[in-house]
Amino acid sequence: MKLLIKSGIALLLLGSLATQTANSQHCIGFHEKRCALEEPFEYDAQSKSALFSPGHSSELSMVAYRGKDYRISFCLDKNLGEQVEFQVLDSKSREVLYDNRDDDMSQEFKFTANSTQRIILKVTVPGEKEEQTKGSRKVSLSKMWCLGVLVERMNTPKLGF
Repeated sequence: MKLLIKSGIALLLLGSLATQTANSQHCIGFHEKRCALEEPFEYDAQSKSALFSPGHSSELSMVAYRGKDYRISFCLDKNLGEQVEFQVLDSKSREVLYDNRDDDMSQEFKFTANSTQRIILKVTVPGEKEEQTKGSRKVSLSKMWCLGVLVERMNTPKLGF
């Protein structure tokens, strides 16, 4: 009987781990499948996807190279809504270089890198954070969905003759 109970507990834990792994793997490549590329930009490998829940924030560090134009856009599972809040920060000073709340909640940002610099994208899904049980910092897997950050780049066009 004890062996049966231990086997049942082990299967339950294994099933829970498999579900969590499957949910997180579900987001792999989400940005490639769901975000729309815009001509003449090209896909940049700094693009990422991750699990988010309402009220959750996360930061993505990227390098913007001199002589390149960039387009950053977002795609998210319908359960997260239609918009994200995001800021572009200087990685050294943490100065806010762009905030989409000051730009009508635009879901894309285009810029030219005049020098090579590391920047941080701070992404927040609007909404209330799920109330967590005392001592727990986990969010229920049923309340997490995919969010993709698509980074695109192209050579900055030369002006003049």
